[in-house]
Amino acid sequence: MRKILAFPDRQSIRLKGFDYSSAGFYFITICCHDREPWFGHIEQKCMVVNRYGQIIRDSWHELAERNRHVRLDQFMVMPDHFHGLISIETDIVGDTNKPIGRLMAAFKTVSCKRIRILSGNPQARIWQRNYWERIVRTEQELEAVRLYIRNNPKKTRP
Repeated sequence: MRKILAFPDRQSIRLKGFDYSSAGFYFITICCHDREPWFGHIEQKCMVVNRYGQIIRDSWHELAERNRHVRLDQFMVMPDHFHGLISIETDIVGDTNKPIGRLMAAFKTVSCKRIRILSGNPQARIWQRNYWERIVRTEQELEAVRLYIRNNPKKTRP
């Protein structure tokens, strides 16, 4: 008998053999389910967050508060997605590094639960499955990512 896979076309975008709990910078993008504009709107090329967007900001900051090996860098809440630059440090005594996947799962879970409560919709689908990530390898790339994140609202149509 042939086994039927639920999502046969999906393949991992993760770098094989890479330790995603290792020190370094990671550029993260997470999109809303069906690209729904949950978090606010663009006004005069600036992002205006609503109460759900503020939950995203607060949940992002809590990652660093709850995980001493995490440092947050540039980030931007957009109407229908989120960009974040996160750094993992490995020289923190007494702290076990969580890999990026576990950190992003925690961020998505916490923010989703809070938005569901606030919206009064316990079944609301906030995030798409998974997230996109890129390992930042050079100082030049790091500066380019920071600039991209800062300028994202200016390139988005209102």
